[in-house]
Amino acid sequence: MRLNFPREVSGNKSSSSKIYFSQQNGSFCKGGEIMDEKSNQHLQSRIEKKRNEMIRTAKVKGIGHKSTLKCSQELDYLLNKLQKVINT
Repeated sequence: MRLNFPREVSGNKSSSSKIYFSQQNGSFCKGGEIMDEKSNQHLQSRIEKKRNEMIRTAKVKGIGHKSTLKCSQELDYLLNKLQKVINT
């Protein structure tokens, strides 16, 4: 069942990447998918794993290596995603 929420909190035009906030139950919704506390915990877990991967890669290959930079960009993406949810 797709839920319709009154307030859009993302500027993306693609409906699958829009994040909505339900004022009724206080849950976040992304393209009809509820982003509840469990989803936020999963995202935070992914952020922690990516951060550790980046640190390990930097220690082995160096801070300027392309693998380290790729991990850094992926971590930035996850952090931005979490920030969008938090700032609504």
